[in-house]
Amino acid sequence: LEVGILTTDSGMITEVVFRAVIKAPVAGEVLFKKSLGMFSEKFEVLGPGADRFKDQKPLLKLIKGGLNRRYDPPMFGFVASSKTLELSEASLTLKPGPAGGEAIIRSTPLAEKAFIGHNYSLGLKNALDILLAIEELS
Repeated sequence: LEVGILTTDSGMITEVVFRAVIKAPVAGEVLFKKSLGMFSEKFEVLGPGADRFKDQKPLLKLIKGGLNRRYDPPMFGFVASSKTLELSEASLTLKPGPAGGEAIIRSTPLAEKAFIGHNYSLGLKNALDILLAIEELS
């Protein structure tokens, strides 16, 4: 498992990328995408290998719940109807590989408190849960 962290010039984390080689066979590229729609969040399964996963309801539920694109603003005195802001999207991409496949999870971290001082939960547990569930599918 490799982890990449993208930050702004000031050091604020904007994206976390998990990349892993998986043993599960991947016949074609699949994109699981969670994004904000006009009135609610959308969850899509796209790509040539998507048919294999469309009937896997427990796996889809786990992926949808695990793809976090939530951010608690670290600003003192921030006023909003919700303490958590949803940003544009999070995704899981499965690509075919020689030994099975490759999984790439892109997510924005969840700040634990909406105050100055950043305590980030990078989503490692959710990423590992998703990867293990895909491994068990094979």
